Formats: sequence, C-alpha cells, structure tokens
Amino acid sequence: MSLDRFAHDPDRVPRGSRSRRGTDRAATSDISTRVGLPVSVRVDAEAQARGVIVELRLDTTGAGALSDPVAIRPGTSVAYDVETVFTEPGTYFLAVRATAQTAGEANDSHARVHNIARARVTVAL
Repeated sequence: MSLDRFAHDPDRVPRGSRSRRGTDRAATSDISTRVGLPVSVRVDAEAQARGVIVELRLDTTGAGALSDPVAIRPGTSVAYDVETVFTEPGTYFLAVRATAQTAGEANDSHARVHNIARARVTVAL
C-alpha cells in the first residue's frame, strides 16, 4: 500500500506550489490495509519561489507526536520514503510537517514556514 495516491481536482486546487502561492501539498489520502502488512509512505514537499525545504518531521505511527527531523538534503523539492507496519486494527492518522525557508537560505532559522499534511489509514485484522 502506498500513501502517494492522491485525489486532486485541478479545477479547485492548482497542482504546483507556485500556482497555489504556498508551500502546502494539495493532497488527500485514505488507505486501507491489514495488521502486519507494510505501508509505504512517500512524502513529496515543494517550496514556493526562492524557498527551500529545510526540514521534515514525521508521525508514521499515528501516535500524534512528530519525530525528530529526518535526514534530508535541503532543496526546492524534497522526496522522502519510509515504511511502517501497524500491529493493531484501527484508524490511524499519519502526519508530516514540512518546513520551508522562504529566502532560500537553508541555514537561516528565520523566515521559516511550517505546513502539515495528514493521511488516514484504516487497519483491519
């Protein structure tokens, strides 16, 4: 199972971040899986204009707590892949927080914009 199957309506939300005038990811996702099966999570983040994505924090367990920053190379777009397995049936909400530095200065801690995307995963026995 993969979380990169997104529903997208080009009449409502433009696909690229420059067209949307924001660093947000236009995506919704609803995945069904079974206990013990791996779920592939792919994060694609894209910065607007001169910005760069400088940080990703994940919650791939649905626990409600974001991880420490994962290792990425800052850039105008960043992709990150990870797998997770659920050991109990239920509904889980995965999350990612992407942080962009709007002036393109990856080492500058100012002018940073955070954005959160979520996906619902339903796990059956």
